[in-house]
Amino acid sequence: MSEKPTTVNVTAPMSITDILTAVEKLMGMLERTIGYVRATDNAVQRYKGRKVADALDVLAFKSDGSRKHLEAIAAGNGKLKDFEGIATRMNQTGEDVEEALELLDKSRKFIRRRYGMELANRLDGMMYAGGGKASIRLDLYRLARMEDEFYSPEDVANEARLILKNISALNKGLEQAHDILIELQKHEE
Repeated sequence: MSEKPTTVNVTAPMSITDILTAVEKLMGMLERTIGYVRATDNAVQRYKGRKVADALDVLAFKSDGSRKHLEAIAAGNGKLKDFEGIATRMNQTGEDVEEALELLDKSRKFIRRRYGMELANRLDGMMYAGGGKASIRLDLYRLARMEDEFYSPEDVANEARLILKNISALNKGLEQAHDILIELQKHEE
């Protein structure tokens, strides 16, 4: 018995032109998808940058807070209400400050990658180094307890002046870092 060779005919449902057109459409869809992903990533990065800038604002000492009491004490005119005012303000702002510090800690990697190590290190110093936000808050807590007769009025006033000097330097650094972040974000949009 002799077998006849079997022939199989394959018919392509699409021509080469149709295949190339389909690949071209697929590539266009991929490019648009990548564009959407990039746009979403850029929006997320801008949001993170705004959150970091907002956290810097929280860390700044404003004139309506403990500074007015601190200025009275530094001038030698501190009354019990000024010491109590500082302690009250520290308690009122404690949670917000802790959240801002935590956000900045968590954002360090983002800040370093997005804006550079210099800015990340500068922010670390403004948060924790001597004269940084955490350090100044500890100094204020200590000062709030210095209304005791054990401390001379001159020592208390000198301590208040030193804290005011540190607050001024911190606020200036926070303003600069905030403005750097905002300016860099404008260039990314």
